[in-house]
Parts: sequence; C-alpha cells; structure tokens
Amino acid sequence: MLKKVVALCVALCLSLSAGSALAGKPYVARIIVEDEISEYSYYYDHVGVLAALDELMEDEDNRALLLYLNTPGGSMYEVDELYAKLMAYRETTGRPVYAFAAQAALSGGMYVAMAADKFVAARMSDLGSIGVIYTLTSEAGLYEKLGIESYIVASGENKAFGWPELTEEQRAFLQESVDEAFDVFVQIICEARGLTREEVLAFADGRTFTAKKALEYGLIDAVMTYDEAVDALYAAAGLDDAPLVDYPAYDEEAWDEWDDMDWIQNEEDNLLDWIEERLTRGVRQGLMALARPALREAVAR
Repeated sequence: MLKKVVALCVALCLSLSAGSALAGKPYVARIIVEDEISEYSYYYDHVGVLAALDELMEDEDNRALLLYLNTPGGSMYEVDELYAKLMAYRETTGRPVYAFAAQAALSGGMYVAMAADKFVAARMSDLGSIGVIYTLTSEAGLYEKLGIESYIVASGENKAFGWPELTEEQRAFLQESVDEAFDVFVQIICEARGLTREEVLAFADGRTFTAKKALEYGLIDAVMTYDEAVDALYAAAGLDDAPLVDYPAYDEEAWDEWDDMDWIQNEEDNLLDWIEERLTRGVRQGLMALARPALREAVAR
C-alpha cells in the first residue's frame, strides 16, 4: 500500500508539466500566486512557477501574462526571485504583464506585483503591509522553568545568535539586515510606480489598506473586477478569443496514463481512487515538494 501511495505522489508530480497544451495557437498564461510565496508553501509551487516562466519566455504562442495574486507575502528570497523572473519575462518578450489582486496582495505580494505593466485590484482586496520582518525565538526561559539545561559551545559570541537572549549588538545586526531589504523593497516600488522615496515612506510602515486607498497612493492603476482585468489584458495584447491557460499546467494526458495503469486493480486501490477524485489541484502542486531539491538546483540558478 505504501509503495502505491508513493507512486501516486510521483505520478502527480510528473503530471504538473509546464508545457503548453495549445501548440501553434495564441494564448494568455495565468500564473496563480496563492498562499505564502515560499519554496515550502503548501499551495504555491515556487520552483514550478519559475520553470513555467522560463518556458513561457521561449514559447512564441504565449502572448501575455496574467499574475493572479492572493497571498499574505512570503520569504524575501523567493519573493525577490519571483520578481526577477517576472521582470526577465517582461523584458525578454515585450509581452504585456498584468497583475490582479484578489483577496489579498500583501507584503511580498505587493513586491512581485511591481514587475507588472499594470497592477489592478478588486475593490475588496486587502493591500499593503509594505515592509520586512524578522522573527527569532528563544526557548531559554521555557527550558529554565522546566529544569532543562542547554549547553552551547561556539567559536564566537554571535555564532549562537540569540541564545540564551538577543543582545543589543545582535539586535542591531538584524535591524541592519531588515533595513537593507526594506530599502530594496522601497526602491522597487519607486521605480515601478514613478514615486519618490518620501512618497513611498509615507505609507510603507507596515499598514494595510483598501484598493481605493492604494489607488490614491499611486500603487495600483485601477480598481476593477477580475473579468474587467482579463478584458483589459486581452485588449492590451490585441487578442480576442485566445484561451487563458494556467501555469504550471496540469498534464491531463499524463494523469490519464497513470489512471489506466494495470496495477490499480485491487481493493486497496479504492482508497487511491478516492484520493485521486478529491485531491484539489492545489494539493497536487503541494506534492511537488517531493521533487523540489533536484528541481531547485536545475531551475533556480
């Protein structure tokens, strides 16, 4: 049974191909950034998205890109990596890139949206939270209450950073790192939105705001529905009825081949059938974590 579950996971991973199923026909690609922007996110497939963008850059049938955002932000490294890849797509292809904020585009979501030609949001979107945060937890106080003694032998006082407590010097180190990352964030917004540093700093204090307020700040181009955003992108790309294709794409043919395999023939496979039927696409993408170490080295150079 365990071997078959593993086989299911591998089959699902292989089924998440980024290849276009519409060879020879123009289409618009939709990249869905949902959940935390992190390599270890459950729903968002960071390595798969990077690979998809690489493939889209080489695909002349692709005519535009829609970035669909519903994210609380994420890890600074992955956020910046996605932003850089989106900028490479935009600069290499010259194709229009629109970002649409659905429920939320916070922190890192705002960051990656700056790579778009146009950034629009639904009127009930939660936007902002511009800033950088670093968290560090020490269990030393808890250990003391439980009577647990912890010993650390280190080569320097900052090697065991934050243990048993964060010193003022260490706090200053962290603040310097946070400020450096924040400066990059602010500069990206300035360049993308044509704002001065002073204008950005006036609202980039970590607060969240509505789409209406974001429009007043000059952070987005319009407040509109998803359908209106899609229509605007199609107009910008000079397209009419070209399909909208999700990337990384789900390879239905590969999944059907797995489904028809001869070894799925006994009572235990009823469970696998049940899993197949109920697994959402998001969960399937989550299983990409099994293949990420190798893909990470190959894709995220």
